[in-house]
Amino acid sequence: MIRRLLTTTIVAIVLVVAGCSSAVDEPRPGKPGTDPVPDRYKGSAVERAKIVQQEAEAWRAEIPWISVEEIDGRIARGEPVRIVNIKAAIDEPLVNDAIVVDATEIDVWASRAPKAPPIVTYCSCTNDGSAVVAALRLRELGFEGTRVLRGGLAAWQQAGLPVSNVR
Repeated sequence: MIRRLLTTTIVAIVLVVAGCSSAVDEPRPGKPGTDPVPDRYKGSAVERAKIVQQEAEAWRAEIPWISVEEIDGRIARGEPVRIVNIKAAIDEPLVNDAIVVDATEIDVWASRAPKAPPIVTYCSCTNDGSAVVAALRLRELGFEGTRVLRGGLAAWQQAGLPVSNVR
């Protein structure tokens, strides 16, 4: 319970630092009288911001990235890949053949999804924040080949690759 609460808190902080609106529920307190905030976050706002930034960078270093060119090449060669849009807005175009999974529903979706083919997450957030958090969670759940599309939807569109408005 405490681990999940800490993970949710850190994910919410990373999303805010990454420039995304939080798609994660507010942390819920555990047992009465317990403090869910780790000691490292109890300093000044500046100190907390530095720690969160360092943790976000460490998390990003753990994720294998994939470029638009690399994924386009895989698709052209007929290699299987699942492209997953995290937290798409209603009016936002989708990478062709992408499926939409709300950031708060990753665990539910993953419980029903096969482990293969590899997953590529993307979003339209600044710095790919939601896609990174989703990829980390998917990797924790056993989706080892999960990667993040560097630059997300903006990079895909800049490369002139097809998008659709179909949900």
